[in-house]
Amino acid sequence: MSNIYLSPSNQNHNIGFGNYGTEQDEMHKVGEALKDILERCGETVYISHKSMTFQQAVAESNKLKCDMHIAIHSNAFNKTVRGTQSMYVSNNGFKLSNAIYKRLEAFTPTKDRGCRKNDNLYELNYTTAVAAYLETAFHDNPLDATLIMNNTEKIAEIIARGICEYLKVPFVEKEVVKEADKDIDVNTFYRVITGSFNSRNNANDRIAELKAKGFESFIDIK
Repeated sequence: MSNIYLSPSNQNHNIGFGNYGTEQDEMHKVGEALKDILERCGETVYISHKSMTFQQAVAESNKLKCDMHIAIHSNAFNKTVRGTQSMYVSNNGFKLSNAIYKRLEAFTPTKDRGCRKNDNLYELNYTTAVAAYLETAFHDNPLDATLIMNNTEKIAEIIARGICEYLKVPFVEKEVVKEADKDIDVNTFYRVITGSFNSRNNANDRIAELKAKGFESFIDIK
């Protein structure tokens, strides 16, 4: 089990295309979904609060002695550029960053921007944990913004799969609830009646028939 710190963007002044809203809000949606998935996979996960600066997030990550620090962002440039990108500074940072990047690259429909070393980012330079800095896609581009908004859970799952690969732990799939099980109420029981008989012998025959098929049965006299 690893301690993982998620640091979604705190940039509430970065407004995306159309209904995207802020980078901060969208990336926190991804972060919260990612936290749930990683916890399902057995990891201990912390996430920065929206009110925190990235310096405060790094300080908390270090204080918690986390093994891994993931900064989650969306990008912006000139409204035409698209694609995902990841960044790192250390050798292990590259392994983590690249494990996530190659999955995001396969998911996005355009040519992407690579897994690159970057010595200029605070969250890469000042974390004691192995760190990766993700730019999921470009929120100022109409198609990329829509891609992010429509795939919050999917993007979180992709990132989680990359993290699990880096950690060499199995990815735990989400449990699928069958339609027939959705109406289960543990406090309610439903009695199934298989028939009513005037003859005790006929009732006994039915009980024997049901028990032979593995159904526990009893006679209720009214």
